[in-house]
Amino acid sequence: METVAIGRAGDRDIIVSGSGDDTVRVWDAVTGAPIGALLVGREGWVSAVAVGRAGDRDIIVSGSEDRTILIRQHRLRRQPRQAS
Repeated sequence: METVAIGRAGDRDIIVSGSGDDTVRVWDAVTGAPIGALLVGREGWVSAVAVGRAGDRDIIVSGSEDRTILIRQHRLRRQPRQAS
């Protein structure tokens, strides 16, 4: 893991990590569990990540050693709890 950021997306507190294997992963900050699949598409070590809002969209931004920035929109909503 090269870099991490913490923020809020939807109604979740999340952690975003960037790695030397060119991937970005989103984690639930409360449980520590990964959310969704790895985010791929980088062509170099991920050296920076950020979580924020652009208008009404939750976004994750990543920068890598290939000198590019990717901006991804994310919809991270909690799943309804099942009654037990």
